[in-house]
Amino acid sequence: MGSSGGSQPPRMGDEHDRRRAPDNRRWLQLALAALWLLDAALQFQPFMFTKGFAGMLAATAAGNPPVVAGPVRWAAHLTGQHPGAANIAFATAQLLIALGIAMRRTVKIGLATSIIWSLVVWWLGEGLGGGSRVRSRPVGERCAASAGVADAVGVPGLSHAGIGNRAAPA
Repeated sequence: MGSSGGSQPPRMGDEHDRRRAPDNRRWLQLALAALWLLDAALQFQPFMFTKGFAGMLAATAAGNPPVVAGPVRWAAHLTGQHPGAANIAFATAQLLIALGIAMRRTVKIGLATSIIWSLVVWWLGEGLGGGSRVRSRPVGERCAASAGVADAVGVPGLSHAGIGNRAAPA
C-alpha cells in the first residue's frame, strides 16, 4: 500500500493544461484585445489618413478651458501636418496594444499601455469628453455643429441641411 504523503505528483500534461485553459479574467483580456484590434482596423480607414481627421480632433477643443484645449489643438496641428505618418503611428500603437494583451508573456505591459493610451486619446482626441465645458449645448445644436465641422473638412454623407433645424409641424 505504500503511500507517499497522500498526494500524487502531477502528471506531465496537467500543469500545461491548467496554464493554457483561459479563465474568466483571460477571456476579458482577450475581449479587450479584440476591441483594440477593431480600433486599429478602424484607424486604418482612408478618411483617417486625411487632414479631415485633424479637423475632427481640433473640433474637440471648442468650449474647453485652455489647459484642455491647448494640447488638443497642438495634437490636431501635428496630425494635420503629417496625417499619413500620424495615423500609421496611431493605428500601429493600437495594433501593438492588441497583440500585447493577447500574448500571455506581454499581457501586463499590454494592459498598462492600454490604460495610458486610453487616457491620452481621451484627452487629446476627445477633449476629456467635453466634461470640462462650462455650458452644455442642446443635442440639436451639437449635431448642427458637428455637421458644420463635417462640411468644413469635407466629410461625405453629412450635410448641415436638416440637422438640428426642423420645421415646426403645421
